[in-house]
Amino acid sequence: LAAGTIENARLLLATADGAAWGDSEWLGRGLMEHPIDRSMHLITRSPLLTPDLGVFGPHRWGSSRGDAEGAAVWRMARLGIAADELRAESLPNASLRVREPRGRAEAAAQAVLEAPTARSWGRRLVPSVRARRLIGDTVRGAARGIRRFRATTLPLLVDLEQWPHPDNRVVLEPPTGPDVLPEARVRWRWTAEDDARRELLVDRFVDAVRASGWGRVTRTPQGPVDPNAHHHAGTTRMHADPESGVVDPDLCVHGTENLYVCGASVFPTSGALNPTLTALALTLRLADHLEPQSGGSAP
Repeated sequence: LAAGTIENARLLLATADGAAWGDSEWLGRGLMEHPIDRSMHLITRSPLLTPDLGVFGPHRWGSSRGDAEGAAVWRMARLGIAADELRAESLPNASLRVREPRGRAEAAAQAVLEAPTARSWGRRLVPSVRARRLIGDTVRGAARGIRRFRATTLPLLVDLEQWPHPDNRVVLEPPTGPDVLPEARVRWRWTAEDDARRELLVDRFVDAVRASGWGRVTRTPQGPVDPNAHHHAGTTRMHADPESGVVDPDLCVHGTENLYVCGASVFPTSGALNPTLTALALTLRLADHLEPQSGGSAP
């Protein structure tokens, strides 16, 4: 199964009656997201962060290997907390990123460039697509450059790891008819314990940014965290003990010999960053594990 965190759980739950995985206490449970704290802002004149955020904004870094067209590889920096500090205080992971705001000059420049009349006249006066792009980039760059001469307020976003909780889960709705698989319903919440850990993590970042000398940090009252990173994980968690997980370390469903689950649904914890590369690494590892059994070549 490689159908996604929610669908993997739905398929196993819908076929659990009499199956080896039917008695698993963790099936469908431990659903995790990457909520975002948006309470911090940095008021800065630092040349490291203005006008284009330096290493904290997306920037080109060479080209991908083997790409005939030399496609650009892009990266951006984040701030994290040392692993020994997290372990010492039993805290989940988190990372801080700097989001580039769009100032008035930038918004006005973009509005002009996107206006239908400007686009129409631009195509008539400058037939070359490459030249039009160059002009647009120059206008946008000049608008961003205005920020060099005044303080800039930058939103600081903290991406949070959520620890797995059995009550955060996928359950099934009653089927709507015969031979119809039941639909999934998500039960997820951010607990008071989750929020207490969030406050501790954000305090660490506030102290670190203030100590950096980049500028002044402000905090606004934080409402409910934003859970919409769409980085679902858990629900078929990996664990060597069948009582603590759904799949074993080889991603085989406990109690079966030929049913494997892949994707972020097998994550026992989610971390605080995008899960795609980890899910792909697990996929390649599973392919290497299955190749000798199949007698073929791994994809």
